[in-house]
Amino acid sequence: MATPSPRPVERDIALPAVLSEGLPVSRLAIVACWLAVLVRVVLVLGLIAMPIALASTTGWAWIEDIILGVFIIPMAAYMALAFTLRCPSCRRCFLVEPRAKHPTARKIGHLDHWGTVVRDVLRQRQFTCMYCGAPCRVR
Repeated sequence: MATPSPRPVERDIALPAVLSEGLPVSRLAIVACWLAVLVRVVLVLGLIAMPIALASTTGWAWIEDIILGVFIIPMAAYMALAFTLRCPSCRRCFLVEPRAKHPTARKIGHLDHWGTVVRDVLRQRQFTCMYCGAPCRVR
């Protein structure tokens, strides 16, 4: 006997009480997603620039330090936000992807579940939780 799929219910993202007096959740979720995009762009630029910096003995050595700093600082901020923001339905971190996914979790094109959540938050201000399948609206 097949179990019926859960009815979609709009939910707002809520922060733990510790951060409730800070920025609204929507800004934190959007900031976290933009940090994730920035970190990946810096990583690609670093992969392009590092061989040049390592092969050159002249003025390119500073590139290594700059790329490392520009990568580590946003990555630390992203990780702090990713482990703080949680789905209001299942209370799991919706920007962290280590567990099995729900059958109704969205996956768009070449993006995995995490990439789909980031894309949906940035473009539509809503997403489907990859762990419980609940549609969530970023307020």
